This record gives sequence, structure tokens and C-alpha cells, in this order.
Amino acid sequence: MDSNVLILRFRDPEETINTISSHISIINELGAVRWGWWKKDSETLTQQEAHFFHNYDLSYVYLINRDLNKLYKATLSRICDTTPSETQLQQVPDYYRESIHKIHMWFVFTKIEQLDDYSSDYDNLFAEAGNPTYLICNNNSPSPQKNRTSSRKNLVKNKLLVLSDLHFGEDFEFCLDNELHQPGQTNDTLTRTLYRDLQELKIQNDIGLLVITGDFTTKGNWSHTQKLNIIAELHNLCSKLGLEKENIIAVPGNHDILRKNESDTESDKSLIYNNVNKLSDNQFEMDFRLFVHQLNGREWDENLSYNDYYHIKNHNVDLDITILNSCKIVPYKGMSEYGCVGIEGIDTIRQLKDEVASNVQRIVFLHHHLLPVYDIEAVDRKPSLSIDSLKILKNALAKNIKVAIHGHQHMFSMAKYNLFDRGREWKERNITVIANGSTSVNKNRRINAERNSYSILSIHSDRIDILVRELMHSECSGVTLLTHTI
Repeated sequence: MDSNVLILRFRDPEETINTISSHISIINELGAVRWGWWKKDSETLTQQEAHFFHNYDLSYVYLINRDLNKLYKATLSRICDTTPSETQLQQVPDYYRESIHKIHMWFVFTKIEQLDDYSSDYDNLFAEAGNPTYLICNNNSPSPQKNRTSSRKNLVKNKLLVLSDLHFGEDFEFCLDNELHQPGQTNDTLTRTLYRDLQELKIQNDIGLLVITGDFTTKGNWSHTQKLNIIAELHNLCSKLGLEKENIIAVPGNHDILRKNESDTESDKSLIYNNVNKLSDNQFEMDFRLFVHQLNGREWDENLSYNDYYHIKNHNVDLDITILNSCKIVPYKGMSEYGCVGIEGIDTIRQLKDEVASNVQRIVFLHHHLLPVYDIEAVDRKPSLSIDSLKILKNALAKNIKVAIHGHQHMFSMAKYNLFDRGREWKERNITVIANGSTSVNKNRRINAERNSYSILSIHSDRIDILVRELMHSECSGVTLLTHTI
């Protein structure tokens, strides 16, 4: 790889748009094209990087599409950060001319050609860096460090409390703490109901982590009041359980990260415009990112797909937790609400070490489904399955992940997925997939007489015990739905 070279990452924002062809056609017509760099808000240029851009001295940059494993070399005329004039605007592909205010920097290219030497080294470089929109590569940079593991956080308690689909707002089944004693109130709070059930099980003092697999809110309602209500409820629950807020793991759900608004019509033009705009930056994730920062202190600009590593010292067990953001935009018309973890999620799984000790347990959490839960998927609503579910499962199995837990469709289900390697010796590998139902969505959003539920995972060096409980909205104890050992 050339020294001090810039690589810009891109993907096609919509199935009707071929990014490279769109830019090349303008080069053929006008002799040059403007390539807009959609830098994410979470990406901050260092002083050294800013100096590199303003003094870039090579006559080309590389363009990479990691989804398609394609690499291009673009002949560079100049770099500028000024808004194009009316005449210069003709050098911008029409599908994002209305979004030029979002462009951080413009690259004027006079030629774009595909290269044949695509290498996994490029993937490793981007994966190690968290899959940014750009990389500055030079010969002095260290090689990608595969199987990197961060330092482990210490836990004393070995039980994980897993909640799914809280749906605060119009679909919330419980009442808030300040509504508890209002005249005519028949609902209890989520914290009181959960804590009462954990007391019945005599495990209220044994919870080490609280995991929520998405849909904290309903329909993207991140109003100031709504956000404070959610944080107050969850912090109150943690206080009762003796947990620090840093021990809350928050997974994004499709109601938390809205990729399509009610105002987005079904016309081809609006769907394209919606996908282009929301694929280009992370603004549609910002409300959730800021919420998580207030909830557990995680920095707003960190990746939403990541690995956390724990050591449960009283049980001599290491726990690797993979969090996947399954709310990535799918660049196909009419599919922007389907589940997808994208290349960033797959990178996260692959960053786990290949070889693990016998006392290591691995779990993956996401929001969208990996296996069906309905006997028949209704044709009048979008299927629940993540479109890259098989890729997720295969990579999880390759890294010896034992359990995958998700929410989304408010129905509990547990299944085991087996994969047999092709070859002379067929080696069976399997992963248990748990659809965790919904902990607090109201009955209007639950089907087939489903009740609210939650799960407890007890982590041991040689097994994971799973307990699933149905919540009762009264002084009555909950009901054990399932116990299972993996």
C-alpha cells in the first residue's frame, strides 16, 4: 500500500443508485466530478489529520466498498471544503444535490478505475479502526492486530437480568412512579413489579448486569420528558438491585432509531432521498446515542456495535458480550425498516479471539430476529428476520458464541440452530437463540395471549442457566415459563 494515502469508504445508498457509475457518467460528460465526503458526526479529525487533508500531495485517493469487496483508484484534481457554485453543482450526482449542506469535504476526480487487488488487509484495517468513513494509511502504521481483547471489567455477581421491548410512552403497560398513587390507578411500576418477582425468586441481590435489547421508547419519542422518565425508571431499578449505571447494557431497537418517518411517503423519489440522507450520516442515531450517554455513561460517539469483556471473579468465569446494532439502513427500496447489522456488526463478532479458554462464555445481544417466531409471517407487515441473520449466525458460531438473545416481535421463543461443516468429517456447532418477548409493552401490542416476560441468565464456567419468567400485573408472583441449561 502506498505511503500516506487516503482511503474513503462508501456504499450504494439505494438499490437504484450505483455510486461509481453515477460519478463516472459525470466525468465522461463534464471531465470531472465532485465526490462528497459524508463524514460522520462521531468522527473528529485530529490536528494531524486535518493538516494531512489540507496538504494532501498525492494525485489520487482510493475508494472502497466493503459490502461488495471492491476497490477503486480515483485521480484527484483538488480537495475543497467550500459549497459548490451553481455551475459546480452540475458536477455533483443529482441524487445528493439536495444534501450538499451535509458534505464535509469535496474531492474533485477526473478518473475512477476499479482495481483488481482487493485484499482482506483493507477490511482488517477498517475493522480495527471501527469501520470509519476514511483511513489514512502509511507504511509506518502498525499492521492490524487481529483478535484484540480489551481489559476485562470485574463483576462479583453472575446473573444477567435481560429485558426486551420496554416501549415507554403510548405503548407502556406499567405506570410511572409519579403516577402510582393517582386516583383510579390500577397499574404498578415496572421497577416494583420486577423487584417483587426477583424477591420471590430470592435473587434480587444476585444481579451483575442489566441488559435491555432495544425499543426503550415508542416510535422514536425522545422528548425531554420521555427520556428523563426512562432514565429515572431504570436508574431506580438499578438502585434497588445494587447496580451501578455503568452495568446497564443498552441495545438499540427499531423504535429507538427511526430510519423512516411517518412523513416519508412511499414514492420512489422520497424513498431514495430518505435512504441517501440517512445512510450518509448518523444523525438518525443521535437521540439514542445521547440517551445512552445519560443512561450508563458510554460516550455518544462510540460504535453502537461493540464487544464488552468481563471477569466474574467469585465464579472463575470470563464473559464476552457482543452488542450488535441491528438498525443499520438497508440500501434497498422499501426495506429501510428491516433488521441488518451490516459490515460493522460482522466486524464486531470477528474481533473476538479465535481460541478461548474453557472458562469463557460468550453471548450476543441484538434487537431484530435471527430465526422466525411465527408459524406464518403475515404478508401485510414486514417480516421480523434480520436480512443478514445467516451471516450473523455463521460468524457467531465460528467464534464459539453459545447464546443469542433479541427482542422485537413481543413473542417468547427459544430454538437451537445447528450448523454442520461441509467436509469428510461433519463437525456440529450450535447456538441457542432466544426471542425474549416483551417486558413492558401493553396488551394491544402483544398477540396470542402473550404476557410480559423477562429472562435471567446465570453464568458459570461450564454452563449458562436460563430462567424465563412471565410478569403478573398484580401482587401475585410471576410464573416460570422455562428453565434450561446450555
